Amino acid sequence: SFRFLLCLLATIVDIPDGAEARENLASELNTSYVEGWLIFRMNDEIAFIPKLTLIIFDVLIFLSLAFSVTLASLTYRQIQKARTLSFSDRSMQIRLLIVASVQTFVPFICIFIPYLYVLNVPFLDVFSPSFSDVSTLLHSLFPTLDAIVIIVLFRPYREGFLRLFGIKK
Repeated sequence: SFRFLLCLLATIVDIPDGAEARENLASELNTSYVEGWLIFRMNDEIAFIPKLTLIIFDVLIFLSLAFSVTLASLTYRQIQKARTLSFSDRSMQIRLLIVASVQTFVPFICIFIPYLYVLNVPFLDVFSPSFSDVSTLLHSLFPTLDAIVIIVLFRPYREGFLRLFGIKK
């Protein structure tokens, strides 16, 4: 919600000469109007509001990752220290933690890293068309990879998947 509000507030603010930049972009794209484009770089200067928004967004992404890693580490430590868990309960808790960790790692690779790159391109003044293409591929693969994680790491889902194709009875 905070990221959405941050992006909403950043796009509401009108950047000086932003309308002219949109018109230039529309003429380059051979269209009458370009809607929804946030102008980061004007006359080789980055506008203040997009720069601030981008920095806050980057910090949020890294804080989210740090928070996830910290919670996963603390959970693993508590599972290992627990005296009342049986071997099978401990094994199940570790497996659930691994699944949750991988399900956190997959979006970071498929969504957050491409977003970080694409959003920071104007800020860093670099561009790589091949990575932009890879970003699109990663975005489209994300739902599939997320499902594969569950199927591979949970035996009931894995066995059901194999039974679906007649591989296992």
